[in-house]
Amino acid sequence: MGREHHVLILEPGIRIYKEPIVQSLAAVPSVSLYFASGLSANLPMDWVRPYSKGNFCFSYTDSSLLTTSEHFCAEKRVAFDGVLTYTEPSIHAANKLQHSLGLPMISTRQSNVLRNKLQMRSLLQSVAIRQPRFIGATAHAGLQARIEELIGFPLVVKPTEMMASLGVTLVKKPEELNAAFLRALKADFWDENLRELYGDVAEEVLIEEYIKGPEYSVETVVQNGKPRIIGITKKYSSNTGRFDEVAHCFPADDLSRKALGKIEDFIEVSHRALELQNTFTHTEVRLATGSPVLMEINCRLGGGLISTLVEKSLGINIGEYLVSIATGKPIVSLSTASTGHEIRFFGSPVEGRVISVPTTIPSFDGFCEYKAHVKPGHILFRNGLTGLSRVGHLIRRINRHESPAKVKMLMNQTKAQFRVKPAVSFQKIPPGPDWISLFQAGLEDVPNLVAIEEACWTKGMGASSKVIAERITTNPHSTLIGYSVSLR
Repeated sequence: MGREHHVLILEPGIRIYKEPIVQSLAAVPSVSLYFASGLSANLPMDWVRPYSKGNFCFSYTDSSLLTTSEHFCAEKRVAFDGVLTYTEPSIHAANKLQHSLGLPMISTRQSNVLRNKLQMRSLLQSVAIRQPRFIGATAHAGLQARIEELIGFPLVVKPTEMMASLGVTLVKKPEELNAAFLRALKADFWDENLRELYGDVAEEVLIEEYIKGPEYSVETVVQNGKPRIIGITKKYSSNTGRFDEVAHCFPADDLSRKALGKIEDFIEVSHRALELQNTFTHTEVRLATGSPVLMEINCRLGGGLISTLVEKSLGINIGEYLVSIATGKPIVSLSTASTGHEIRFFGSPVEGRVISVPTTIPSFDGFCEYKAHVKPGHILFRNGLTGLSRVGHLIRRINRHESPAKVKMLMNQTKAQFRVKPAVSFQKIPPGPDWISLFQAGLEDVPNLVAIEEACWTKGMGASSKVIAERITTNPHSTLIGYSVSLR
C-alpha cells in the first residue's frame, strides 16, 4: 500500500448529484478527503462528514481560501497532495489555489476565462474550431440593432457565468428579447445567492446564434496537457425553449468515424488554446453538417450524473481518475465501454406543491437506480429561470433491441405518479430573500389548515378537520393557504 494522499475538494455541491462522486472518491485506497466551502451558509456541507477527514469554510469575497487552507493544514498537520472541484463557479478558485500550492493545475491560465463563456468564446476565435456567431452585453440599449447586424433570429440568450441551463432561453423573435435578456443578466438560484457569495460572477449576457443539430458532450481526461477522450454522451433537451436537459445516454452510438475524428481534432485544438493541464473536461457540442460546433467547455467532470453513467458503462471508479488527475499520478490506460447506460430525468413544467411521488416503479429492462428528488409537501420554485423542475431520475442499462414504444410507455407511467399542484402565485417577502407560495386549498391541506386554526383561535374555537373538509368540498375556491417556499 502506498502512502496516504490528502486531497482537498472545493465545494461539496448538491447531495443528490454529487454524493455518487464523493462515494467514488472515498472508495479509493490510501486517500483522505477534505472539503472546503465558501457557500456553506446557503449550501450546508454536513452531508460530506461521513466521507471527510476535515472541513473548513472560507470567503470568496475576501480571497481567504489560501490563508484559510494554510491555517487548516497547520492545525491538522497535513499537506494537500491535490486540489479538485467538480463545481462550475469554483474552477478558477481551485486553479488559483493549485498554482499557489505548487500542485497539478487545471490550466496555466489564471483567469475567469475557464468559467466565463464570453471570455472563452473570444479566446477561441483565434483557433480553428467552429462556434456560433456571438456578442456580449451588459445593457439592453442598442442590443437589437447589434443582433440584427451580426446574428439574426432565432438566437440563444444566456448568462456568461452560471450553470445548469439557468436563465438560458431560445429567443425566436425580437419582442421576446428584452425579457430573456433581463432573465439572464442576474440569473441565480433563488435560495443560493451564488452571485453574492462568489462576489465576482459577471453581470453580463452572452447572445449567440442558434445552432440546430444533435447535441453531445465529450468527456475528456487531461493530464500534463494531453487530452484523452473517455467517451461521448448523447444529450437530450426539453422543447420548452429553456434547454432543460431531460436525458443522457453514454456512450453515444450514432456517430460516424468521420465525425469522431473531427471531434478528436476539435478537443485537441480547443484544449490547447485554453492551456488545460490536469483536469476532466465536459465539452458540449452540436453537430451541424457533420462537424462539431462548440456550445461550451466546462473544465470539470460532467454533471447531471453523467459520471455515474461513465462508471457503469466503463466498469471504472471515477474517483480513481479524479485522484490521479489531482495528485499527478499517471493514468496509464483508459477503459472502453462494454455496455451503455442512460439517465432519464422526470421534470415538472408546473411550479407548486408536490402532492405525490412514485411509490412503485414499472419493471424496466436493465434497471439500475431510481431516486425521487422531492417529497410530498416540497415546493417547486425556480423563479421563472427554467422550463422544467427536476423531480426524479431513473438510470438503466440500454438494450439496443428493446421496443422504444415500451420504454416510453413505462417512463410515462412513472412520470404520471409525480403530481404537482400549481401555485396561485409566488410572492417575495421583503426585505430578505424569502418567498411565500399561495394555493387554493385542497383536501391534502386539511391537516395544515387545522394547525392554523388551532394556532389562531382559543382552545376549542378553531374549525375541525371535518368542517374544513366540508368547506373545501362544497366550494373548492373557498380557502387559500400559503406555504414558505423554503419548505422543500
